[in-house]
Amino acid sequence: MHFDGTITLGPIITGIGLCISLITSAFTYWKKYRDKNKPELIIYVDQLTTGTVSKFLIIKNTGEVPLQITGISFDDNLDQYNHERKLQSVVDSWIVPGQFLQGDFDPDYDKNVVIHIEFCSKKRPNKTYKDDFKINFGQFKDLLWSDSKPPYNVDSQNIKQTILNAALMISKRNL
Repeated sequence: MHFDGTITLGPIITGIGLCISLITSAFTYWKKYRDKNKPELIIYVDQLTTGTVSKFLIIKNTGEVPLQITGISFDDNLDQYNHERKLQSVVDSWIVPGQFLQGDFDPDYDKNVVIHIEFCSKKRPNKTYKDDFKINFGQFKDLLWSDSKPPYNVDSQNIKQTILNAALMISKRNL
């Protein structure tokens, strides 16, 4: 092998391309790892209509890591049932991936409320995430709904009615 002191451009370009490719791959892997281990929380209103109208506030962990709620507050008054408590029992609660916390609300409550929530993850307990959710509790107020009537006398078969209502609620929840 003889070295004559000349450098060809091909190997230099190949080397630079390889370095750029490795750096890009490492950055992409790091970003996917970071995003996978970031807690994801969603808050929304849900309503069930099985015989009566029921309204719920759902706080759900949609991420892949357990999270702990460290604080919750509201920019306006809540309904008559939650005005005093302000859902403070959820503070310091852990929510595993896919799990949700559900609070009942007055079916006639229809304000727009901003919920301020703070949470951290099991993987990074020292990093606090803060998020605001603008929730419209009146989103269902002008929607029509129908309910099937059971084929028997409700007064004489109260236990069967309760079981039917529970089954209807579960089936509607899975829609």
